[in-house]
Amino acid sequence: MDRQLCRKLAKRWHGTLAVVERFHSDLQAALPEADRGAPVAYRLALPPHWRVHDVFAQHRRKPFVQGAEAFASRRRVPIPDPMMVDGQVEARVEKILAYMVRRVRGKAVREWKVRWTGYSVAHDQWRTREKMDRRGENQQLKEFEARRLSQQAEVMSAAIKRGNQRRERRDPSQADLQAL
Repeated sequence: MDRQLCRKLAKRWHGTLAVVERFHSDLQAALPEADRGAPVAYRLALPPHWRVHDVFAQHRRKPFVQGAEAFASRRRVPIPDPMMVDGQVEARVEKILAYMVRRVRGKAVREWKVRWTGYSVAHDQWRTREKMDRRGENQQLKEFEARRLSQQAEVMSAAIKRGNQRRERRDPSQADLQAL
């Protein structure tokens, strides 16, 4: 399918285009130039193959922002230098966030969600133990697993305790039967 034929896949904004002329409303035009404010429309220098009118309303334009200046106010966390392991570039594990077991071709695959040092939440990835332990033991993984297993043990013991309490309420003990 040709992208030019499908409007849904077409770019929503094109640029950069030069402003040829600015248009003000009738009320603005009556004021001195310094007091007119923002124009309501602009005539743009369009490529010759575009078959559209060359005057656009002010709300249909976006200002041009060059490269790194677009988000100059954002705090930038420097990304640490990459490490070479077995001839491949690797990042350091900052924190293990979650754990899951999924089925791949009938086999259970254990994965952990990893936050990489110096990278944002958007770069979090699910990794197997083999992909995380390439440089040796991973301390963050050990700590996460210790916390996860202790929480799992607490949940299991609480469930067993609740089950025992339910059984006691349902089944009268032998001592209770002899008293009757």
